Amino acid sequence: MLGSTIKFNILNFTIMKNLKRKKFEEYAQAIKDLGYKVFVRKYDGDDYLNNYGWIVNDKDEIGYFQLDRFGFAVTFSTMHKPCYDIGCGFGLDDEFEGWKTFDKEVVDRCFMHHPDWVKSWDIPKIRKWTATEYFAKYWNKENVIEF
Repeated sequence: MLGSTIKFNILNFTIMKNLKRKKFEEYAQAIKDLGYKVFVRKYDGDDYLNNYGWIVNDKDEIGYFQLDRFGFAVTFSTMHKPCYDIGCGFGLDDEFEGWKTFDKEVVDRCFMHHPDWVKSWDIPKIRKWTATEYFAKYWNKENVIEF
């Protein structure tokens, strides 16, 4: 009995992972179709689940997207250089309820300097990345590819 339960759970996990993989690819393609470049981690093998990526506009500004907590919607974030007080970006969406559909206006929020709720004393600490700077510092052509 225990063996069949384990096989059933592994099968369910595999099905869910494949559904999430397909959803991620649909969202990445939808972002690309809006005119942005989309970058994702390169992976080896079918067992890998990509759940986040980067969005680059024609000004070389960079934003971030990922599957929401449940994996069936997408959330967006700004990106800036790491700072002890304010991290490295601002989440723009509820991680439990992301966007199932979105337009250019929703994606463009990734490139804002900061959301309205950021405290005034934290604003001077924000130093924005360009995509060129970010990828040169943290990634290389062996592990990030354009979608």
